[in-house]
Amino acid sequence: MIKLYIALALLVSGTALGQIEQNVNKTTGTVSNAINDIDSIRFNAGQTEMQIILNSGTVVNHAILDVNNVTFSGQLIGVLTGLDCAGASINGLLVQGSAASGVSFVFSYTGGNGGVHNGQTVPSTGVVGLTATLAAGTFTNGSGNLSYTITGTPTTAGTASFAISIGGQSCTITLSVALPLAAITTIDCVGATTTGSLTSGTVASGVSISVPYTGGNGGAYNAQSVSSTGVVGLTAILAASAFTNGSGNLSYTITGTPSAAGTASFTISIGGQSCSFMLSVSASSGQTWPAGTVHCTEVPTAIVDVTNPITGAIWMDRNLGASQVATSSTDDLAYGDLYQWGRRADGHQCRNSPTTATLSSADQPEHGDFIIAPNNPKDWRSPQNDNLWQGVNGVNNPCPSGYRIPTEAELDAECLIWSPNNAAGAYASPLKLPMAGSRNPSGSIFQVGTQGTYWSSTVSGLNAIFLISSFAFTPDNFRALGYSVRCIKD
Repeated sequence: MIKLYIALALLVSGTALGQIEQNVNKTTGTVSNAINDIDSIRFNAGQTEMQIILNSGTVVNHAILDVNNVTFSGQLIGVLTGLDCAGASINGLLVQGSAASGVSFVFSYTGGNGGVHNGQTVPSTGVVGLTATLAAGTFTNGSGNLSYTITGTPTTAGTASFAISIGGQSCTITLSVALPLAAITTIDCVGATTTGSLTSGTVASGVSISVPYTGGNGGAYNAQSVSSTGVVGLTAILAASAFTNGSGNLSYTITGTPSAAGTASFTISIGGQSCSFMLSVSASSGQTWPAGTVHCTEVPTAIVDVTNPITGAIWMDRNLGASQVATSSTDDLAYGDLYQWGRRADGHQCRNSPTTATLSSADQPEHGDFIIAPNNPKDWRSPQNDNLWQGVNGVNNPCPSGYRIPTEAELDAECLIWSPNNAAGAYASPLKLPMAGSRNPSGSIFQVGTQGTYWSSTVSGLNAIFLISSFAFTPDNFRALGYSVRCIKD
C-alpha cells in the first residue's frame, strides 16, 4: 500500500517530470491512461479499491488486491523558457498569387529541457493562404533553433502573421508578401482618352491622358517620365502604383511647355508592353508668323519668351528654326536656320536649300533659293535696300508677330553682361546662344560648332552689322552671308 501511495504522489508531479502515461500493473495485466486525461484518483471508504476519475467523467476501478504497482512511462515533454521571434531569420520571398517555394523562417529558443515536441502547423493571419510547418522533434538542453517551412499561396500582398505557441511559450512571426512583378497583356494608346488641351508656348495645366490596358496581374510598377518628340518640351508623368487584376487604365499627367504647334508624341513602355500616343498642340492665339513663311522643319519654332534680368529685354528663347533651347554651345538641335540679311523666311534660310547665282531685283524673290553673290557688294539684292528688317513692320521681318530683328545697340547690351566675353559667356547668358555656324556667299556652310554669328537690323554702308558670339563684338559683313537670327520682343 505504501508503494501505491508513493506512485500516486508521483502522479501529481508526473507532468512536471515530463512523463505522459500512468500504468496500473495488475495481476491480470496493465491498464494505462494518459496523465493529461486523469482528473483525480481516490480510494473507497474501505480502501479496497483505487478509483481513477478521468476528465470525461468515467471512473476506472481497480481492486487494491489486484494491483501490483503503479508506474509512469513515456518521453519527456519538451519545455522552453523563451522564444526569440523578433530575431528570426527569414529565407525566400513570398509573392501574391504565387505558391511559396523555398520559404522558411528560423528563430532561437532558450531553456530547452531536452524534451520532445510534436511539431505544429500554424495558419497565417492578415495575409491568409499560408501555413508554417514545424516537424516533430526534440528540444536541446539549453538554447537551440526551430525551423518552420512555409507552404501555400498568399492571397494578397501585405503582412502574413504566424502565432507560434510551443514548449509553453508564445510569440508571433511576421513575413512580408510582395506584389508580383508588374505585367499586362495589352496596352491601347489608340483608345486613350485626353483631358485638357495644349497650346504652343503655354505651360501645360490640367492636361492628362488615360491609357487602357488588359491582362493586369496586380503587380507594382515604378513611376516614369516620358519626354515628347515631334513637338518637344513636354513630359508625361505616371505615378508609381500597381496594375489591377484584369483591365484598368494608366493616367499620365502632362507637364512642361510645348515648343510649337503640331503633334507631340510619347512612347511608353510598361508591364512588358509598349505603344505611342499623340497629343495635338494648338498655335498660340495672337502669335502668328508672317504670311508666306516657310518653316524648314515640320514643326514651327516654338515662341517662348526669355527675359534678361539686367537689360530687361525680352527675347525668344531659341534661334529661328531651332527645335529646342540650347543645352550646350554645340547643341545642333538649337542651331536653327541661316538667313541672308534682309530676306524673309521664304525657305532660303534652310541649311539644305538650293542655291542660285541670279541676284534679285525685288525685296521678295519668287523662290526659296540661297542667292550666291561672289561679287561686291556681295548682296543678294540688286540694287540694295536698307529698309527690309527695320522694326516689327519691316517688309521682310521673319519674326513672329510682336517680335523683330534686334538692333546693333541691343546686341551690344547683351554682350556687356557676358562672363567671359566669348562663346562660353554667350551660352551662359539668358539667351543661351549656340555656335550655329554660317553660310558664305557661295552657299557653303562653315564654322558650325566653332562660331556663332547673329544678324542685327542695323546697316553699315554696303554691309550690315552682326554679332560674333565667340568674340562678343559687333562688326559688319556682306549681306549675302547666311547668319542666325534671334528675335527680340518689340
